[in-house]
Amino acid sequence: MLDGNVYYGDDDDYKDTNDAFYQNKRAKIYVAPEHARSEEFEPTAAGDVYAFAIILIEIATRNDPFGVGGRISIKTTSCI
Repeated sequence: MLDGNVYYGDDDDYKDTNDAFYQNKRAKIYVAPEHARSEEFEPTAAGDVYAFAIILIEIATRNDPFGVGGRISIKTTSCI
């Protein structure tokens, strides 16, 4: 922490926590898909259940919900 930034470790792969792009992508993983597609949304119980399920997946697998790779790739698709 010599440069004033906070770093955290994940298998010796350190990431700068001040990286706004990384934080924004990481936060989106907890947002329900129907909310992620819109700019403005009202929080709903269904969205809370989705976020809680993601947390349960993290606890059960002891891993990030997006995989071991360390990089976030969020792909939203829509069903027609």
